[in-house]
Amino acid sequence: MICHFATLFDQNYLSRGLCLIESLDRVLNNSYSLYILALDENVVDYFAKHKRDNITVLTLSQLEGFYPELSAAKNNRSKVEYYFTLSPILPLYILENFKDCDRITTLDSDIYFYATPAEIFSSYDKDAVLITPHDFSSRLQDLARYGKYNVSFQSFPNTINGLSVLKDWKEKCITWCYDYQDEKTGYYADQKYLDDWQQNFDHVKSIDLKTCGRAPWNISDTAITVSNDSFLIGNKPLIYYHFHSLRINDRCVTHGLQGYEINGISIGVKKVYSTYILALYKYNKQINQLGDKAVIRININSKSSNILQFILRTEIGAIVLSSKKVLFFNLKIKTNLIRLRNYLKWQN
Repeated sequence: MICHFATLFDQNYLSRGLCLIESLDRVLNNSYSLYILALDENVVDYFAKHKRDNITVLTLSQLEGFYPELSAAKNNRSKVEYYFTLSPILPLYILENFKDCDRITTLDSDIYFYATPAEIFSSYDKDAVLITPHDFSSRLQDLARYGKYNVSFQSFPNTINGLSVLKDWKEKCITWCYDYQDEKTGYYADQKYLDDWQQNFDHVKSIDLKTCGRAPWNISDTAITVSNDSFLIGNKPLIYYHFHSLRINDRCVTHGLQGYEINGISIGVKKVYSTYILALYKYNKQINQLGDKAVIRININSKSSNILQFILRTEIGAIVLSSKKVLFFNLKIKTNLIRLRNYLKWQN
């Protein structure tokens, strides 16, 4: 069975998109198709030069021509809010225009697969709409007010019910999709709408697999072990991780975990992050884009004139030592100071 995926990104997230593709190649052996909504001409140009049979590039003008009602939304919200608005538009466009696609699964571009997602699809009915719970850690339960589900991995069958869900979501996002919580309705961006799907539609299933949807907001309650270069949760492989808020500038990385009350990082989590950081660093060099300065949301400035200044200013983060090594640092942990001093001494 061929899995059909979709994602969207602009130039600032191109290297993340390439990481996503690399991970899909590895876990699915190229047995998948990927639709990419290119949010600017730089992404269009990149894939025009690097064509692949299993990748279809869509443009904003295609979707905006098919759904002219997008015009009003584009003019009454910020760029990132417009990108949020496109969350239901992209899968709906694919299902309405590519009839051989029996199911489309949309992915945030900063997801990275460590094992095949086949178990996700085999665990639920073929007619099910699949959504991903935040599964907030015990210390972060109050964040559920912004939405029980995260719009990062969701899957829609090409059925009357699947299309009905998407059309309803589309109408709501075009009407209201902003980067703050509405005081009257409680809506927040594109994700709060998902809270009501199980009550309002048939066959909507929450992906309650601990091997999926791991992210900064739940990783503190998830034990990850490493076995023969595989990452395990319990005795099952970690399927994917969502690297929300990670920012990289050249060798300097702000992983954003401290924003979710995580200060001590386990060996397993460090290795999960190291794999992704090294891939991101590789693709940044490949496309000659060493920084995240132009990222339009949650842009944590990790750029510094030198690594020492970055470490002292940031206090918690990581640095890329080489193409195979990442050093995590935390100036709030005394033992880490010794490691940093030794590293800086070695550098000099």
